[in-house]
Amino acid sequence: MAPVAVASPIAPVNAIHDLKTSISNSTVPENLLDVLSRAVHQYPNHELGFITSSAHDSSIHTKTFMEFNQYALSLAKAIRAWGKPAGSVVVVYLTEHEDNMAAVWACLLAGYVPCLQPALSAQQAHKEGHVAHIKNLFSSATWLTNNSGADQLQSISGIDIHLLSEVKASAENLDGDFVVHQPKPDDEAILFLTSGSTGFSKAVVHTHRTILAACHAKGQSYGLTSQSKIMNCVFHHCP
Repeated sequence: MAPVAVASPIAPVNAIHDLKTSISNSTVPENLLDVLSRAVHQYPNHELGFITSSAHDSSIHTKTFMEFNQYALSLAKAIRAWGKPAGSVVVVYLTEHEDNMAAVWACLLAGYVPCLQPALSAQQAHKEGHVAHIKNLFSSATWLTNNSGADQLQSISGIDIHLLSEVKASAENLDGDFVVHQPKPDDEAILFLTSGSTGFSKAVVHTHRTILAACHAKGQSYGLTSQSKIMNCVFHHCP
């Protein structure tokens, strides 16, 4: 399975519904973290579902909004401890859908910008060239991955590799208050890499504003409510 799961879980789209109803209340969320906070507050027991790569029977692992938020916050605290400047890019290279989603939200909560990395090339020269290109493109060499990903990257020098398993372990031992990052609407929220079919991949930037606008438009177009469930909702890198 490719390290980035593109299919979103079957889940209530309360946050998108809130984007619709909040317009009339003049309390439009300014960033993605506002949406997460509102979803947790209003629908703490609604669930997100994640299909694991090892599930052959299409079984789904679930977490409530409250549980997922607490998990992402714990990871964010450990990630913040890396001491990177706010706005730093973290390349997320994981295999499990839940791990990818938790890592993305943890980066956002910590003030970093996640970039989802698809499967690396099996050709060593192309892989090394791509990783070097990403490092130069973002002026960053921070990767969050698993043991399998680290094995693929270990022969490449000059990158800062963090294992998700170590982040989880570190999160269990961190105490103290954690102040969630407060991004502005036009701050970068997430980066997507193009296919690179005509050369090395290009990075496409989604701001908090563009993602919220897309969610609001989809919510209106599809007539979504707090009881709706959706699957395979992805953001595209095309304009």
